[in-house]
Amino acid sequence: MRLWCLMLTLVWLPGAANDDPPSSADPSPMRLSSKAQASARVSPASGDVNAPRLSGSAQLSRSVTPANVPAPTSKVITQGLTPSPLPQDRSQRASDQPRFARLLPIHRQMAQSAWRYFSSQYQADTGMINSVYGYKETTLWDVGSALAGTVAAAELGLITPSQFQQRLSTLLTTLATMPLYDDLLPARSYRTDSGQPAHDSDRHGNGWSVLDIARTLTWLAIIDRRHPQFRSQITAITQRWQLSHLVHQGELIGARYHQGRERRYQEGRYGYEQYAAAGLAQWQLETHTAFDYSRLPTGQLMGIRLPLDRRNLPFLTSDPFYLAQLELGQLRQEGQQILEIHRRQWQQQQRLWCFGEDASNHPPWFLYNNLSFADQPWHSTDYRGQATDTVQVLSAKCALSWAVLSDDDFGTELWHQARALYRPTGWLTGRYQDGTVNSSSNLNTHAVVLTALLYIHNGNRALLLPPLP
Repeated sequence: MRLWCLMLTLVWLPGAANDDPPSSADPSPMRLSSKAQASARVSPASGDVNAPRLSGSAQLSRSVTPANVPAPTSKVITQGLTPSPLPQDRSQRASDQPRFARLLPIHRQMAQSAWRYFSSQYQADTGMINSVYGYKETTLWDVGSALAGTVAAAELGLITPSQFQQRLSTLLTTLATMPLYDDLLPARSYRTDSGQPAHDSDRHGNGWSVLDIARTLTWLAIIDRRHPQFRSQITAITQRWQLSHLVHQGELIGARYHQGRERRYQEGRYGYEQYAAAGLAQWQLETHTAFDYSRLPTGQLMGIRLPLDRRNLPFLTSDPFYLAQLELGQLRQEGQQILEIHRRQWQQQQRLWCFGEDASNHPPWFLYNNLSFADQPWHSTDYRGQATDTVQVLSAKCALSWAVLSDDDFGTELWHQARALYRPTGWLTGRYQDGTVNSSSNLNTHAVVLTALLYIHNGNRALLLPPLP
C-alpha cells in the first residue's frame, strides 16, 4: 500500500511562550512540516502551552535539587523492578460471554495481514519498527506497539521461536543501551535505524512523555510474565531507566526541554492518564491521584454520566480504555461507559461510529477523534486541539477491539465494519465522515489488531495473565 514520501523539513513551533511548559502533545520543540508530520505519533492528552504548572518545590524544574524531590527507594534505584501481582479474576474479562471462543481462520488471515507491516518496516540493527510506512522515527508509545505486535506474532505462530528470540532480544538490547534524556529516561522520539534521539541536544533529546513510556513499561511487564526468558534483559532496562522521575506525589510527570530550559508538569487526561497509571503500577510506582475521579468534573454524553476532563487538551478517545482491558484487565467499568456512549449513538442516531486516535493520510496527518473535547461532543482535533475539517468517524483498531470485548448486536456491527477495513496486504486505518477511507499505513493500527487477536487466543483474558496451558 503506497502512502507517501516523507521529507524531513523542520520548522520551529510557533507561538510557544518561553515561560510556559511547551506542549508535550507535540513530540518535540520542532515539528515536521508537510506530510512528514503524519509519521510522528503525538503524546495524547498532555500539558501544552497553557498547562497547569507544578508550583513551588513541586515544579521539579532543573533548579530543584534532588533533595527537594521525593527520593526513590533504594530498591527502585539499585535493583531491577518486578511487576506487581496479577489482576484478580473479576477484572480479567470484559465480557462473560466472549464473542469469539477461539481464533477463526479469518482471524489468522487478519493477523498475517497485520504482520506484513512489521515485516516491511522492521529495522534489523535496532529491532525497532517505523511508526508510519517509510518513516524512520518512533516514540515510546510506538515502541510499546512494536513489543505488542512481536509478542502476538510469536504466540499466534506467525514467526518461529528463533525469529521471536532474535527480534525481541535486539529491541530489548536497544532499550537498555540507547541514549536517555539527561541520562534519566527515554527521550520523546528516536531514529528507528540507529536508536539515537530523533531531536538530539546536549541532553540527548527534548524531554520525555510519561504516557508513552508507560505503554512500553506495560508491555515489558506483560513480557516478563509471559516470556520469562527475557527477564534479565528487562531488568537491565528497569535498572537503567530512572522510573521514579515519572511520578511525583501520585501525579504522572512529563518533561520538556526547549531553548535551554526544562519544565516538568502533570501529563495525561481522563482515559490516557488512567491507562498510563495502571501500567506504571505494575512497576510499583505510586499513581493514586490518577484514580481520584472526585477531582474531575462530571458531565453527560448520550445520557451517560462520566468524568469530563476540563484541563487543557482533554482528548477523550476509545484507545486507552480498550487497551487497558485487553492488556491489563483494567478500566472495565470506565471502558463500558465509553462503549455504551457509542452504542447509544448507533441506536438513537443511526450512526455507527467508533472514535479513536489515528494517523491520517492527509492533513493534519494525525487526528484525535474525541467523544468529547472541551464540552463539544464528537469533535475531531489535531494534536494542538484545533478543530479539523477531517473527521474520522470509525477507527479500524477501535472497532475490532470493542467487537472482541462485547457480545451484542452493536459489537457485531463493529466487527463487520472492522472486517471491511481488512485487506490481505495490510489494514486500512479507518473511515472518514464522508465515507472515504483513511489509507494511512501505520504501526499502531496493525499492533492493536494483533493485540486484539492475541486476547482471543489467550482465552479472552487480559494479556498480563500468562498464556493458557
